[in-house]
Amino acid sequence: MAIKIPRGEIQMPSVARNTNMMDLATVGSRSATSSLSSLASTLFELDKVNKAHNEKVRNQEIINKNTENKSLLTSDKDDFIFNLKENGKLNTEGDYQKSYEKWANDTLNKYQKKYENEKDQEAWDRFKSDFYSIVNVDAKKEMRDTRNKKILAKAEVNHDAGIQSFKNDIDKLPVSENIFLAKDYLLKKEKDLLKLPNTIKQNKYSDGYTGLGKNSTTSRYDKYNVLKWDNKEISLIKKQIISFHNSILKKFNFQPVEALYAQCWVNIMRKGQSIKPHLHSVSPNCYFGGHICVQAEDTSTYYINPINQISDPETFKSKNEIGKITIFQNNMPHYTDTHVGNKERITIAFDLSLIKQSDNEIKLI
Repeated sequence: MAIKIPRGEIQMPSVARNTNMMDLATVGSRSATSSLSSLASTLFELDKVNKAHNEKVRNQEIINKNTENKSLLTSDKDDFIFNLKENGKLNTEGDYQKSYEKWANDTLNKYQKKYENEKDQEAWDRFKSDFYSIVNVDAKKEMRDTRNKKILAKAEVNHDAGIQSFKNDIDKLPVSENIFLAKDYLLKKEKDLLKLPNTIKQNKYSDGYTGLGKNSTTSRYDKYNVLKWDNKEISLIKKQIISFHNSILKKFNFQPVEALYAQCWVNIMRKGQSIKPHLHSVSPNCYFGGHICVQAEDTSTYYINPINQISDPETFKSKNEIGKITIFQNNMPHYTDTHVGNKERITIAFDLSLIKQSDNEIKLI
């Protein structure tokens, strides 16, 4: 910072005609002393201003550096949590806590070395105090989520909109927490799916009469197939659908099918949205429809008895629970109530056919 010292005129004393040299020296000395004292006072004040300015600049440098590093830390943390989920290592709360604490310690050491290399102890002291507040809040939240995933391991299969349940069969199947773990993957895929062309029926776009609109993953339901994606949770969900289907056949003493094909899409709803009454595929070769609840907050699906849906409709209410798989006859109209939660309501919907009807279908059996 350049400091400009203000210049003022030094007042010279007036000299009388009869003043001797000694008196003149005394007067001049006093005047000079007064001027130097004033100059010294000015320099002192300017020095204070300079120090305050430098301190302000230094403080802003620390804020800028630590803000950048906190942003990097948050990104590192999010990547770590995502990779941990993707790799399927969230087995127990203890496993998660151990992994998270190791990551936190390693990351703390990494940033400490970074500050040491920059020889900036003051900035490190401030950053360190923020470090724990950033990582510990998320650690506690993620551990709560891990506990919840175990609670979500309860699932049930409903045939004819839940009239028959197969809880005993479900208990033997893979835990449904894998379904919950799929939510991050599905949300990540949403942007790519919205780039696909819309489904066209009768020369106009179709969202399957759900009312979710043109800008939805549902309005592209025949342009992709969730069960074809290479993902661990999706692969397990595919196995669960096969198991649930076979449980129904076994329950009612039906003969095993020779082949089974599936078309599968994802419905992502946000606050204020709902699915209107609609049917799944009405093809003669498509005999079962279904959906899997991945994420929901206090919503339900309503199934209308296809035999009595006009005069005095009979409706069955099925609460949406994470991990719950419902299989129903494809001639059964169904709809949802309005989603009022802040998180996305995510379900995976599918149609099961005995004969392959399009190249987009995947063979399950």
